[in-house]
Amino acid sequence: MRLHTKHFGDIDVDDGKVIEFKEGLPGFPKLTKFVLLADERGTGGEMNGMFYWLQSVENPDTAFVLVNMVRYMPEYNPLVEEDQMEGLGEFNPDKFVIYNIAVIPDNVREATVNLKAPVVINDENHQGKQVICSNDEYTVRHFMFK
Repeated sequence: MRLHTKHFGDIDVDDGKVIEFKEGLPGFPKLTKFVLLADERGTGGEMNGMFYWLQSVENPDTAFVLVNMVRYMPEYNPLVEEDQMEGLGEFNPDKFVIYNIAVIPDNVREATVNLKAPVVINDENHQGKQVICSNDEYTVRHFMFK
């Protein structure tokens, strides 16, 4: 499929890589189909850069910057109630990937990431959902570089 995007121009995307967010994302309930784009790919095609983009298939102007904080903050362990994981399929830690939405201002040293509401994607069935973790120590504006 060919997508027209605001930030990346026209891109070709494999239909099988579309991730469905059945409930949309908070503030964007009507946008349910996204693709995950990476800034770097490894030799095996795996996504291994620092930043990712969750690009809406339905709205070319909508893309979210994501970070895999587990990679950069190994102690990050969001606790999520089981009922919030409904719709993502059978839990398999090898297939579930956790991302966090980041806000990158002009001064990148002020970049923040939302640790309180991670985006969980099941790589096997291409279902995604933003959930709220119960950890009190995580905030919606965690400074990435401080």
